[in-house]
Amino acid sequence: MSTDTSKSIANALIQSRSQEVQENRDHVKYIFRAICFLGRQGLALTGHDESETSANRGNLVELMEEMSKGNEKLKAKLQRRYGHYCSHQYQNDAVTLIGNALRQDIISEVKSANYFAILVDETKDVSRKEQLAILLRYISNGKVVERPIGCYHMHKLDAESLSTSICETIEKLGVDSMLCIAQCYDGASVMSGEFNGVQAKFREKVPHAVYVHCHAHRLNLVLTDCLKNISELSEFFSVVQRLYAFISCSNTRHELFVESQRISGQKVLELERTVQTRWFYAVRSISKVKARFDCIVAVLAAVSDSSNGEAACEAKGLLDKINSASFVSTLHIMEKVLVIVNCLSEQLQSGSLLIYKALALISGTYETLQKLRNDNEWNNLSKNISEFLALNDIQESKSPQSKTSARNKRSQAISIRLKAFLSNSTTGKRNISQPVESDCGKLLYFEVIDRFTSEMDQRFMQNMPLLDALSAFDPSSSNFLEISKVERVMCHYQEILGVDDHAIESQLSLAKLHLSKSDISKMDLLRAIEILSDLPVAYSAVLKLMKLVATLPVTTASNERFFSALGRVKDYLRSTMGNDRLSDLMIMAVEKEEVKKLDLDRLVNDFAKQRLCRYPLF
Repeated sequence: MSTDTSKSIANALIQSRSQEVQENRDHVKYIFRAICFLGRQGLALTGHDESETSANRGNLVELMEEMSKGNEKLKAKLQRRYGHYCSHQYQNDAVTLIGNALRQDIISEVKSANYFAILVDETKDVSRKEQLAILLRYISNGKVVERPIGCYHMHKLDAESLSTSICETIEKLGVDSMLCIAQCYDGASVMSGEFNGVQAKFREKVPHAVYVHCHAHRLNLVLTDCLKNISELSEFFSVVQRLYAFISCSNTRHELFVESQRISGQKVLELERTVQTRWFYAVRSISKVKARFDCIVAVLAAVSDSSNGEAACEAKGLLDKINSASFVSTLHIMEKVLVIVNCLSEQLQSGSLLIYKALALISGTYETLQKLRNDNEWNNLSKNISEFLALNDIQESKSPQSKTSARNKRSQAISIRLKAFLSNSTTGKRNISQPVESDCGKLLYFEVIDRFTSEMDQRFMQNMPLLDALSAFDPSSSNFLEISKVERVMCHYQEILGVDDHAIESQLSLAKLHLSKSDISKMDLLRAIEILSDLPVAYSAVLKLMKLVATLPVTTASNERFFSALGRVKDYLRSTMGNDRLSDLMIMAVEKEEVKKLDLDRLVNDFAKQRLCRYPLF
């Protein structure tokens, strides 16, 4: 009788079982690889018809079939009735596990960073559901990052529901909400309300979490208010938008516009629409209208002579509008102003922007606009306007209101019935001479600058004392590490900092001396943190303060980028997608590089514990 245990029936069963487990694990790894690939690309997993006779069984099944070519074991698994793990139930389990793994990685980084800020924004998806996107801003590996933890369907958009959802989400992730130092939203009243808004209700639970109104939204409000208060600008942008719609939305007129550019030997440019909430579109739209003004005029002139009555009528109206000195003047004025402000707008789209840098750039933009308000700047601009008018054969009108009809003139007279209610010193028909066109352009130029600077002063320059103190954390500032300013920040966050008041002054002096050995003028706050981190015990209090300030948010631009993926992940063909699945797929679509770093063995182990499988992995 043989005593060799390697040939026993029990050992053979064990080896067979181990081989089966390993084959199942390898098979599930292929599934996770496929789901991770499709998730990164924002592609759908399931198909409408996944039967054997279907021409398109869905991206996941089709991708697995492609991967099985040359892999007989994988091919055999997929051909089984059970144990292929490609059904929608297993797909949901796998997607959930990947989303949770990404969140766990983010939360572990947040806990090691000690402080974080929340960035919240909402939008409607294709199924008209309100989706609330929550991102966390913190320091990871010496860099400021803003990463999403998901999007959540909101049934109600009142302050109580929103604040409760935010707090519950943070608590479920196992993060101490007291480590939240700031909250950044847009300027909607439900979010920014000082007494009953989300920021107020969140501060009831986290008193030191300051509210930061998204600076990009503030800047957009500057443009919006200028359009509302200056009628010439509102009319101007309406004409520019109509030019885009008239030329670009018609294939015939678009081809005519392209051909006109080619004939004149110019590079083909496409007109762009104007969007009040996006400075970038406004600047590019104006610049392209100016650069291709002659081609636009040629297209409008050609269409106005066509037999298409409706299009010809609109072309004549647009041609009359743009072939005027007032339109050309406004075109040059807005380009000069918007190009300067657009530098600030583009920088505010950065997710890693430090708040003291943003404030410095805002201040610089404000001062630059103020310097434009002088006669020399206007004279130079006026010269360019005159040259442009001469180049395009446009006559300057000496009396822009000379075409006012007699009916309009009569309407200016005060009714006899109203004279008793009016004061002769302030109202009534005034007999003043009409300004010439150049004077109107100059008045508009100064009015635009005054309105812009006034709105910027109201929305940016009058910051709270806490934000004013942030210049003390700018290495290039003369107030760098000044104790009087640092104390404002320290006092506000004393509860979570736990910094000794007596120790901070000496540490600030030593830290400033230590950093002075390097070139401070070329250093930012993150570089200063990196240098002082070599001596973490000696500069413990200073490092806490610096990391806290670096974590303060500036904009919710990262939320907007997160929402840009929403249109790809949940389109009209996937409008019935579940809320949890959508949140997980959104994170996969945005955190592409992090998905590549996931440990597949860890995911397989979690998958095995997720549900009782017909062919268990263990």
